[in-house]
Amino acid sequence: MINIRNGFTLIELIVVMGLIGIMLAVSSLEFSSMQKSFGVERVTRELMSDISEYRVKAMTRKEPHSITLSANEYVFRRNTSQVLKRATPYPLSDQNANPFSGATVIIFDEQGFTGSGALFGQTIVVGPANSSSSVNCVVISNARVNMGKMNGTTCEFK
Repeated sequence: MINIRNGFTLIELIVVMGLIGIMLAVSSLEFSSMQKSFGVERVTRELMSDISEYRVKAMTRKEPHSITLSANEYVFRRNTSQVLKRATPYPLSDQNANPFSGATVIIFDEQGFTGSGALFGQTIVVGPANSSSSVNCVVISNARVNMGKMNGTTCEFK
């Protein structure tokens, strides 16, 4: 006599459900780290864009602009009036992982250069320096702004 089975056994169903659960757990962990990585990249690109915009404004308006950096925000000023204040969800620090205290001010003169009284070659790191994001740092030098990825204490430009 031929015995025909229709369906699956309970053991087979439990094994398949367990495998699906494990795959979902692993993929949700990867998704979480990927979201954080994209968030750091977004904030870095936004910071780069804002710095470039206000450097150009300093040149076109022929008046100094400055950026004040603190641990979780940056503020742009034209002369003494506040123009833009932007909070960041990730901490801002220098290349040695020291958070900014609010006393770090970078000034763009009427020609868009960082003046002699300002910091030269200031590196701004967004989030942890060992982040898996493709870009996580911005370097403001005398005449340009570059974006890159931290490697130790150096920002390698992209």
